[in-house]
Amino acid sequence: VEKKAVVELKWKPKLRETCFAPYFEFPKFITKQGLWGINWYNIEYYNKGWVFRTKEECEAYCKRLNQAIMEVKP
Repeated sequence: VEKKAVVELKWKPKLRETCFAPYFEFPKFITKQGLWGINWYNIEYYNKGWVFRTKEECEAYCKRLNQAIMEVKP
């Protein structure tokens, strides 16, 4: 029996497609909506895995980022 790896294809927005990304607004990350290729989103965010299709996905990610901040806060 041959085993094959499961490969997850990363969603990539099309030009002017609505997407969401974490944005640091002191003292925490918030969800920001924009249009791919038009707003402040860029390929660097995409390569980090910080571009999301839905607001709910991004909010969940922001929650994890904010929890990490609280863990290291003096």
